[in-house]
Amino acid sequence: MVKVLLLVCVSVVLLVFVKQTRPEFSIFLRVGVLLGIAFLTLNGLQRCAEAFSEIFQSVDGTYSAYFTAMLKMLGLCITAQIAENICKDCGETALASIVETAAKCAILLIVLPIAKELVTVCLGWLQ
Repeated sequence: MVKVLLLVCVSVVLLVFVKQTRPEFSIFLRVGVLLGIAFLTLNGLQRCAEAFSEIFQSVDGTYSAYFTAMLKMLGLCITAQIAENICKDCGETALASIVETAAKCAILLIVLPIAKELVTVCLGWLQ
């Protein structure tokens, strides 16, 4: 986290300087910083994925579908947030809203099989 904080602080100073001297290059610096932060956080995400995998394996092997869906949703949320922020930085708020809506719909499609199974289990308990 300290590396990310330092990267952001240095990049903000650079962005202020670049915006004043060469504003057309500021978007490239922003994208580069975003990619740098993404690579720095991948290690943390990998450790979280391994920890959740151990938890689900210790409980029961049937929960691997839930784990896979959770990881897909997490990846989708992070990717959509980055894309939305890039769109907002470029002044494209309408495009940012569409990205957010598309991500929500994609998450809903990932959750539907799990929701169907949950309803089936609940109906089985009621009978």
